[in-house]
Amino acid sequence: MLISSNSSTASTSTGNVTKTDTTYKDDNMEIEITTGKASDSTYYVADIKFSSADYLKTALAQNTYGTNITDVTSSIAQQHNAIFAINDDYYGDN
Repeated sequence: MLISSNSSTASTSTGNVTKTDTTYKDDNMEIEITTGKASDSTYYVADIKFSSADYLKTALAQNTYGTNITDVTSSIAQQHNAIFAINDDYYGDN
């Protein structure tokens, strides 16, 4: 899942952008990331609010679907100008 400031149907940010290591806020979206701990595991929660669902995007590794096609989340996010990105499950077409 990607959250991008570029959208063909949603308006782009015209105001101030405020961001820290764990938050992002502009006229159209707000993201806050919190960290928790349970047993020996650390988990992250992203609280995301949009002015339009059009900011929510998906992307594939190397922009294609198939077997053994991989890429890292940060690379995919950069290719799509994402503000926030998380990876999903591995898949293949076989």
